[in-house]
Formats: sequence, C-alpha cells, structure tokens
Amino acid sequence: MIAAAVLVVGPALLRGLLKKRIERTLAARLPDRIHLVPAKPSWRDRNGVASIQTELAALGFAWVGDFQVPELPDYALRLLVRVDEGVYANIQEAAGGAPWLELVTPYRDGRRAHLTTLPATGQKTPPWVVKSVHAPGATPRDAFQRMLAERPHAGIATIAPETLPRLWEDEYARIAAWRKSLHS
Repeated sequence: MIAAAVLVVGPALLRGLLKKRIERTLAARLPDRIHLVPAKPSWRDRNGVASIQTELAALGFAWVGDFQVPELPDYALRLLVRVDEGVYANIQEAAGGAPWLELVTPYRDGRRAHLTTLPATGQKTPPWVVKSVHAPGATPRDAFQRMLAERPHAGIATIAPETLPRLWEDEYARIAAWRKSLHS
C-alpha cells in the first residue's frame, strides 16, 4: 500500500521539485535591470509582428518605438500606447519563438492589469497585478476588448509615450526582483 502511494505521489512530487528548481535557476539568471535601446530589431517573424501592429493601429494605438535589450540577446520589443484608454501594448519576440502581445494598464497606486497572448505557465503572479489574463490565440482586437472589459476602472494612471520606455524598464526590474525574492 505504501509502495503504491509512493509510485503515484512520487512522480508528482518529483515534478513539483523539478519545477521549483527550474524556476529558481531561471530567476537567478534574470538581469536585475534592463535597458531599452532604440533600434530596428531583426524580427524573425516580420509578418506576424506587422499583423499585430496593423490591428493595434486600427484600434487607435500609437507607435512609441522599437527596441533591443543588450542584457537579453535575441529579444526584440515594440511599444505602442493608447493614451486615452490608459493601455500600453508590447509586441515581443524572443529567440526561437513567435511574436506575442501583452497589454498592460498601470494604476496610480502601482497596481497593474495584464493580458498576454502567451499560454499560462503556472508561475505565480506578482501581488500588484490585480488582473492577469492569458489569452493564447486572441487577436489584438479581442485582447483589447477583453482588457477593457475585465480590468478595474478606478485609478488608471496616465501614460506618456515619451516616458513609456522608462516605465517598461522599471516594471521589468520590479518583476525580476520579486521573482528572485521568491527563491532566495
């Protein structure tokens, strides 16, 4: 009976321990801070990025800039903003992966609402994220409509296009510090 329980529980326990070890290793490798450098990234999937960009532009998003991150080689980022709705968009692409979209609403008190087209990974969500949605396969239009419908509406911060890159760098540092604190 005990041996049968070990055979059933053992693999699940092993997967859990392995997952924690992988998360700890990945968190330790995160740079504490990153710097967005205006650049024309070499998008691997130019058509995918252009498709997301075109649909966001049709939704009223304004282009802020394209960036590379020296601390994260093989990573490209495009930032857009919809000032009147308090939402910024990241189109991101990392080595070997398809581009994905993230929509973020920052709040004056430091909270965030976040929607990504990446699938859920099972990672914890930072405590300041009041709404976190994974919507794999969502079009930019569907993602934006869902963000507007599901996010809290009180206390939305004003986003200035010229300060968005710095806001993004600071938010990255905040998340990196929090992830590292989970495993220290």
